[in-house]
Amino acid sequence: MLGNAMRRAPVRGRRLTLLALALLAVALASCGGPAAAGREPLVVVVDSTRLEGVQKYQKLHPDVPLRIQVFADRSAIPTRVLLDNYAADGGWPDVFFAEPNIVARTADRVHDYPLDLRPYVSAKVLDGFFPGSLSSCEVDGKLVCLRNDLAQGMLWYNADLMAKFGYDVPTTWEEYQKLGLRVAKEHPGYVTGAFGDAQALTMYFWPSRCPIAQIVGRDKVRINLDKPECTRVARLFEPLVEAGVVTTVNPLDASFVQKYGATNKVLMLPAASWFAEYVFREVYKTPPGQLAAAMPLRWESEREIRTGAHGGAAWMVSRHTKNVRAAVDLAVWMSTATEYQGTGPTFPAYMPAADAWAEHLSDGDFFATNPYPVMRKAAGLIDPIFDSVRYDAPALFETDVVGPVIRGHAIDSGFATYESHLTQLAQAYGYTVVR
Repeated sequence: MLGNAMRRAPVRGRRLTLLALALLAVALASCGGPAAAGREPLVVVVDSTRLEGVQKYQKLHPDVPLRIQVFADRSAIPTRVLLDNYAADGGWPDVFFAEPNIVARTADRVHDYPLDLRPYVSAKVLDGFFPGSLSSCEVDGKLVCLRNDLAQGMLWYNADLMAKFGYDVPTTWEEYQKLGLRVAKEHPGYVTGAFGDAQALTMYFWPSRCPIAQIVGRDKVRINLDKPECTRVARLFEPLVEAGVVTTVNPLDASFVQKYGATNKVLMLPAASWFAEYVFREVYKTPPGQLAAAMPLRWESEREIRTGAHGGAAWMVSRHTKNVRAAVDLAVWMSTATEYQGTGPTFPAYMPAADAWAEHLSDGDFFATNPYPVMRKAAGLIDPIFDSVRYDAPALFETDVVGPVIRGHAIDSGFATYESHLTQLAQAYGYTVVR
């Protein structure tokens, strides 16, 4: 989520790898206190957003000495692990905070980093996570992380404008297309979506089950953009892009904010749960009492509602840790404790914490209606078939699919290139690719 900037193509070459290691060494900054006498501290690597939570844990558990390290580029974690693997004294951090796909990159045979948490975390705790939320933490039958937060997709809409224009909120993708084309004719200048960054992948293609990251066996993945689950998305959005009601500008870009966000021209936007507080409220400055949430859209030919996710991270513990009990306890507390998660910045993956978080969702009368019931339902609808893989599918999507669309080409014009690059990258990470 926050700080989850989409990374470009993976770093290649010895020279760039050494440079990355050097930059990583510079980026790491220790902010923990000295170890308690006679005890090795737990080394915890987090981002600045979760620093406060780890510090809170430290105050509540003074008997557990911590050494906290903060850095922004979590994509460098697999490189850090490799460096530690080849170091004479190891030196692995005990706990890492990272996205599940980054966790997966440290769980292969070469990195061999995360601890299987299943023997150490009770079934009662695991059952408290939203259905399907831990699937992205499962690698080869092992539970290699605990989800911290979710970024489930939903349909955000301006209830005030929808009522003013006389529009009904769509429930299917087909209705969404029809309404978008009406908006283009009746209210030009308003937008109902965006196709300008990797969110188009996570919000549109993921719920459609387009196979670009579908694990079908140990180190075997399906990549096939000729599937109807991919082509139907292109057919649905093509006329919306042509009509200008789905913009090709990144919804977080300053030009989008200036043209649509700040002028209250966003009629609808399929986006992650965190968009409400951190984008509509803080960036777009949407007037109070207008923003509302609707359930993720489904395809008319399917009864099941599915959604994707754009963001959300997890806690993993090193299998090399010298204090398994303390390291696991920290990871469990950070992902489940209502005294932290209940006031955290993003939607908790742990259901009791999410219910506590709902009380702090927003003060005042910002929302038209309480969005939490929709958020909670959508949290259990993230489709697990879109697995956490070791390659970076979103970064290539921006280059190979979004790039041509921005330049005026058809949405599917980059599919062949994207599939080719995905296949090469997946194979480079040790996968066998099937169609």
